[in-house]
Amino acid sequence: MFYTIRRLIILLLLALLAYAGWWAYQERARVLTLLDAGWILYHEAQGLNEPPRPRTLLSGQVTKVIDGNWFSVRPTNGLVYVFKQAAAEAPAAKSPLNPRGDPLGLESATNLSRLILSNEVVIDVLHCDERRYGQGYVYLNGTNVGVPLVEAGLAKVSRAHIKPLPFREQFALLSAERKARVNKAGMWQHTED
Repeated sequence: MFYTIRRLIILLLLALLAYAGWWAYQERARVLTLLDAGWILYHEAQGLNEPPRPRTLLSGQVTKVIDGNWFSVRPTNGLVYVFKQAAAEAPAAKSPLNPRGDPLGLESATNLSRLILSNEVVIDVLHCDERRYGQGYVYLNGTNVGVPLVEAGLAKVSRAHIKPLPFREQFALLSAERKARVNKAGMWQHTED
């Protein structure tokens, strides 16, 4: 008697688990967005004891876009700095130094040029060396420049570098990447998701 009841309960739980898996697959865009939010909250909870990172902001006009990641900026002091955006990682463009570059690299550089070239940007500097080469989060009118690039499928989120960002920006970047994957935009057009 108990053996039969136990078997029925196990079969019912397995059927419920199979249904939950089928539902999660059908609603994967929503489920993956929730998983991204959970990932962010987990990592925020891990860093509760860490002191906040000191912020150095640099604002200036973008004078040149080198590729989808790198650009030159001239702040008010007149020096030229070369920065790599930290939140998003664009594919490398084909060049004489990189003959095996990604075809999307040029499109990514063009899109970044359209967004920031000759505009005033604010850079939240992660690091900068004595040669004025650095890495940081790039903002145009208060919006992280990586979000439109990631949403167009021309860059992917650099998960190693988004941890210091506020929750809202992390979520915006991860949601943009998820949207690009679902819409098979740019670099995600030939992938299975």
